[in-house]
Amino acid sequence: MQHFRCSSAESTKSRLQGTTLWVALLLMPDLTWCADVALDMVRLAYPSRSLSALNVRIAQEKGFYRKHGLQVEAVQVRPAVTVVALMSGEVQYSSAVGSALSAAAKGAPIKIVSVSLTAPFFSLVARPRYKGIQELRDKEIGVQGNPGGTNDQVARLVLRQGGLDPKTDLRIIYVGDPPVLYSAFRGGRFDAIFTSLPFPVAAEQEGFRILVNAAETVRLAFTGLVVTEERLKTARDQIKRMIAADVAARRFIRKEKDAAVDVIVRWLGMSRSVAQRSYELALPAFSSEPTINQEGIRRNLEMLIAGGLIIKADPEQYIEARLVDEVRKEEESALK
Repeated sequence: MQHFRCSSAESTKSRLQGTTLWVALLLMPDLTWCADVALDMVRLAYPSRSLSALNVRIAQEKGFYRKHGLQVEAVQVRPAVTVVALMSGEVQYSSAVGSALSAAAKGAPIKIVSVSLTAPFFSLVARPRYKGIQELRDKEIGVQGNPGGTNDQVARLVLRQGGLDPKTDLRIIYVGDPPVLYSAFRGGRFDAIFTSLPFPVAAEQEGFRILVNAAETVRLAFTGLVVTEERLKTARDQIKRMIAADVAARRFIRKEKDAAVDVIVRWLGMSRSVAQRSYELALPAFSSEPTINQEGIRRNLEMLIAGGLIIKADPEQYIEARLVDEVRKEEESALK
């Protein structure tokens, strides 16, 4: 295990040679503190620099990882190669639950140990004249992503929840690039679009209407913590500390709006008004408790089956729920 440590006492002593005694005494408290610090250094892969990784950023900036004895390097890795990075040891953790489920269903020895976001940051945005999903019957809508992908499956689920059959009641056009999709919508190409934050906020500010915020209506395992089965055997305590730090970050997000918005503005370069509204739309997805969200994982698997990516699957095969239970019990015990 790699550790992040402060300078040794010997090297510190050599640097202090030739200085006066009062300088050495002045430095003594800091040296004592450094000698006791030993943080587990790990890498966490996340799929995109976006609000879906806000909990990771908060855990870094606000010291929740350090509080639990961790030095976490967050690296952006495309979901398609995350499992390879996990298996090779290049990263020890991944937040990409969707790609992990797909890989696990095909035999990859990995497990989901917790869920951070229980819904996607995806909204149905329409022209102002439309006040409900039913009014989109026989219209043309744009969907961010590709046929059969997670975004497509979420869009179809939202439409069905609203009483429309996505196969027969309207026309769906797929556009992979969010800015291109939004530009086409602004130019009159679509009656409505399914798109991710911050584009729904930009649309709302320009007078368009958010018909559905999927974070409020769809339950999924959107992001979380994924590890290899081998790591479960060798680093169980560390995994629990990763879960605890993530829970602390999510609670901070839910309780400290202004501070969380400050991070969004600084990290993602949004204006404060866009950051505040994006925070409001995203907030329902951030669970404040240790959870594995088995209902959401089951829904993820149903989407993978519907998209033809896997044939059948049992959620119990791909999760290790005991760690979040242990974290929860340890929290409860600490409060007694």
